[in-house]
Amino acid sequence: MKRHIENCISADCKVDEMFKDVVRGSSTRTAPMERVAQVFEKQLGRKKSEELGFHLSDWAHDAAFILALNLNPGKFTDEEINAGCREFIVHASYHVENAKRIMESEDCSMENLGDFLESKFPLDVITRLLTEGICTGIIQEVRNEARTICSKIIYEDGGTGGFPARWLKKLDEDKCKYLADIGVIVVDKLPDGLEERELSPACWICLYSDAELVSAMLRYCTLCVSRAKQTRIVSA
Repeated sequence: MKRHIENCISADCKVDEMFKDVVRGSSTRTAPMERVAQVFEKQLGRKKSEELGFHLSDWAHDAAFILALNLNPGKFTDEEINAGCREFIVHASYHVENAKRIMESEDCSMENLGDFLESKFPLDVITRLLTEGICTGIIQEVRNEARTICSKIIYEDGGTGGFPARWLKKLDEDKCKYLADIGVIVVDKLPDGLEERELSPACWICLYSDAELVSAMLRYCTLCVSRAKQTRIVSA
């Protein structure tokens, strides 16, 4: 391992020598990430676009090594080439895979979920909650055939990554604020060790890929509950 690290450092020094003002310059470390985020912000939202920028720029030095190797293969020793190629394969593949996941989630958004709810359930009233012009939540006012309000469901974007406690706190606060009966956190990737399920009474978490199915299930259940309550009232 020590020898591998030494070879990586040696190769890095030669790459820096070939691309002095291009690689690892103080002005270039964040510029590519910020530029990518700027281009994709309208499509992916600020958070996802920043993640995409990070995953497409963090391995710039590994890419520079491959470019340097192609431009001047004789400049590097066998050991440096072995170490540099291994670093590139491990590091770059991780970031590319994550960038691919983010791009594939482009169609998985609150905006598109709102479009689905509007087209699938025309009786319901769908309200989009906007943050800086981007849809980050949805209020679904479930109505029956008589257009009577049966329940309210709030969907909020949980993004990617871990599972901060603020998710549930914010969801509970917004449920009270908008008088919602059920809250759903929708995410691109479930936190480790957590399955799609009810987190607490009237609070759920699901993947964007399953959000349409979950929304149909929750709507059906709330209509059944409302119908049962109405039947009891009439019987009494």
